[in-house]
Amino acid sequence: RLNPEKVQTIITELTKFRDQKIDPGITKVTEANEDVGSPCDLGSFKLNAGSHSENLKNRIADLQTCLDAAKAANECGITTKNPDGTIAYVIADGHSETVENVKSDNHVDDWRTAKKDADDLQKMADDQNVDYEKYQALLQRIQKNQDNPYYAAPFIDSFSMDELLDLPLKMQEPYDALDPKDRVKFSTHPDVGSSLAVTFGHLLSSASNAWS
Repeated sequence: RLNPEKVQTIITELTKFRDQKIDPGITKVTEANEDVGSPCDLGSFKLNAGSHSENLKNRIADLQTCLDAAKAANECGITTKNPDGTIAYVIADGHSETVENVKSDNHVDDWRTAKKDADDLQKMADDQNVDYEKYQALLQRIQKNQDNPYYAAPFIDSFSMDELLDLPLKMQEPYDALDPKDRVKFSTHPDVGSSLAVTFGHLLSSASNAWS
């Protein structure tokens, strides 16, 4: 089982080490050698160091996939969180514990897509910008997955119940206006909030299948 906070800290620190130490170190040694007329042949050094850097990058990505798999399994109801806060991923019967199987057996791609779409929706609501085409594109992405419980559960889990209730109203606000002459409220696109509310209904229904 994984402690998500501790594992994420390890991932963050390894990434910092690679970005701030290894790659800049290769550059620093190369430049120092060039400054004195390149007396040393650094071809094998750069190749070896670059290979280790890329290998570390891949191992970090694998560790992130395993962490995301545990989060996805937990939020989709495949596994449960222990009282100590640790979570776990699953491996389907007959599957070996490879990164690809961890990813597919725990629906990591669905989880990542749901998290990104939920984040994009929240940012769009917070920005309060009028961009109907951008909203429609995002809504269509969400609706494309609204019947998939492994997408719906983490999407819904990204918001509190109050946020879910407020988001359709918040998304509608930039498209509403008050006629200065007649003092009558009108909307350039009155379907924004209602279409999102209907989509949320589908998502909640699909998510319940994952939680049950």
